[in-house]
Amino acid sequence: PIRYGYVKVLGRTTRGATVLVDERPVDCRGQYPCRVELPPGSYRIETSADSTNGSNGTWKAVVTVPDNEYRTRAHGFDFKGQRWVRWVVTGPSKDTYQYGIQPDELDVHDISASADDTWFFLGDSVTAMAFNRNPKGQPSFAEVVAKKHPGYFPMQLNGGIGFEKSAEGLKRLPQLLKEHPDVKHWAIGYGTNDSAGNNGDTSEFGNNLEQMVQLIKAAGKNPIFARIPFAPDEHENIPKFNDVIDALVKRHNLTPGPDLY
Repeated sequence: PIRYGYVKVLGRTTRGATVLVDERPVDCRGQYPCRVELPPGSYRIETSADSTNGSNGTWKAVVTVPDNEYRTRAHGFDFKGQRWVRWVVTGPSKDTYQYGIQPDELDVHDISASADDTWFFLGDSVTAMAFNRNPKGQPSFAEVVAKKHPGYFPMQLNGGIGFEKSAEGLKRLPQLLKEHPDVKHWAIGYGTNDSAGNNGDTSEFGNNLEQMVQLIKAAGKNPIFARIPFAPDEHENIPKFNDVIDALVKRHNLTPGPDLY
């Protein structure tokens, strides 16, 4: 039970996987040996003001999701006067494999005063694996922050997809912004795949990132772009792509992201 009724809370659900390579139902694409544990296809979040054990009492649905496709997701809802919150899985994904539904975590964050410490990590496989919160991925970003700054535990969502380029991330971004209105910081990590094969043309990459900035800012959110990490084979032009990111950050006076190069 939650002892004090917040005005609004943010619930985050996730399920673990040995390798996370897709933000929607996992497709290993023949590249990784992976054991897949898909998220539920449908669920609801309920609250109660009078339950004493999580089962009895009166419950009301505050979030209902009939067609979930995400492995991690967050929902904000009114919690005034309530004491309990529970997550009720009502159906499997249409693509559920033999491993079935195996939920990993449920976080509850108080955002009655502010939702500033909320993060969506959007990018390619570097993002997907870096912000994986399964046991092999610990400590997570949130846990590192909590250790260094006691009392703080950021809400984080992993939206990385293996093999993805900036154009594909841009295509997904409007829907992700719509479905996660409470997330403040959008941490973007693209460029490894855009620069693959020693590609030296940065024009499309720069245009895609520019559109991401416009979309995120229009939604009242904070875009943060990481510099592309070093890669040894057929990525000799990564410095050119990092120059594009540097210019973007300077042009829009953005919060600089981590220098992974």
